[in-house]
Amino acid sequence: MGKIIEINGEYFVDFYGNGLRFRKKAGRSLTEAQAKLSEIEASLTITAPEVPPGTATCALFFDRFTAYAAQSHHSVTAVRFAAAARHLGIFLESALPEPRYLRLVTPRIMEDYRQQLRAQHPGKPVLINFTLYLLREMFQYALALGWLNDNPLRHIADVPEPGRREPRTYAESELYQLRESLSPADDRVLAVTLYAGLMPDEVRALLWRDVDMAEREIEVRRGDAEEAVIRRVPLDVRLYEMFRELRGQAKDADPVFSELRWPPPVNVYRLRNTFIREVLVRGATLTRLNRLLGVPDVARVFRYRVFLPAA
Repeated sequence: MGKIIEINGEYFVDFYGNGLRFRKKAGRSLTEAQAKLSEIEASLTITAPEVPPGTATCALFFDRFTAYAAQSHHSVTAVRFAAAARHLGIFLESALPEPRYLRLVTPRIMEDYRQQLRAQHPGKPVLINFTLYLLREMFQYALALGWLNDNPLRHIADVPEPGRREPRTYAESELYQLRESLSPADDRVLAVTLYAGLMPDEVRALLWRDVDMAEREIEVRRGDAEEAVIRRVPLDVRLYEMFRELRGQAKDADPVFSELRWPPPVNVYRLRNTFIREVLVRGATLTRLNRLLGVPDVARVFRYRVFLPAA
């Protein structure tokens, strides 16, 4: 399920959870790294549930999910998931009879919960919808465990958000005209943001050792060596071909772009929004987007839900 890798004398564990690939620091001891990987794999195991079908309680599920979220997400996002689960749990104490089986959490119960949120937070539709989003993600984990057959929030609509604006992006025709106006060197820089979502400072720091052609991924680091946040971004086929042609005899420690300058007519935020739009239109979730962008707090990408096919 996972593996241990060494980078500059420090160990990291790579593992998969909920269909995503993650990397966490594991210190400078191989023994500690092996223990960390075993701990993570044990927490992410979603084989047959330890309880008979239909008998899992809400409390048991919330405990299982929050432990999973703590391992699979940045601590900021994990805290948000835990708070949403805790708030729903308080509501279910009065909404469900004892024992509070998870299977009793029906769409009708969740519609009642949505109405309570509206009463508690009048005039705050974004907060309400964000809470519902977190809980939808939580119930998807229940489906993965086999503890639910359907997501009780799947057909519960978000509350209206008057004046919700769509982030600015480039239309296909605009992109074509823009790229035609750039030099080949500038267009290659633009492509890394358009197809991988990297920001200019991340593109500037990109070394050839960060471009994993075998795994078809880019390893992106933010921060200094000791506290670096690392994420891995899949290589779009167009980027893969571009890097394959550029690599030549370059060494691993060489920068990918030796004389990087950001193309003057390009709005980097609008360009990155275009990358985000395309990722979501192709079926990625906000949680997946959060991981691709390397953003600690999933709340920061929530505004991009307007690009989701069902939005």
